[in-house]
Amino acid sequence: MLVGIDPGNYETKIVTPFGAFQSLSCLGEYRELKIDKELGKEDIFYEFNGEKGFAAKLALKESLFKRQMAGDSKAHQDALIRILIALHRITNDNDFDIVVNQPIVKHKQDETKLKCLFIY
Repeated sequence: MLVGIDPGNYETKIVTPFGAFQSLSCLGEYRELKIDKELGKEDIFYEFNGEKGFAAKLALKESLFKRQMAGDSKAHQDALIRILIALHRITNDNDFDIVVNQPIVKHKQDETKLKCLFIY
């Protein structure tokens, strides 16, 4: 499936053949929850490369050290986590052709780094 993704500093936007979707990009550290209400669909737990964390609204509510701003490059692990969360939320498919936007001033500098994020 072809998808276009913008793992932005505030929101992650994704466009697929089935429509366009967005969610908050905020990431935060994991800890035992202190809330006593039911979790919603925007409350996200993740584990990636041994690191646990909260994402989206749960990170805003529960994390002390929130990560939203990462500069004008998309070639970093937080962007990859945002992309993987977005893909997980929209489909169970696991075969993607991904287009990630990048500010034009960083394109040549970060092109190889971006491609390497997806190689495992």
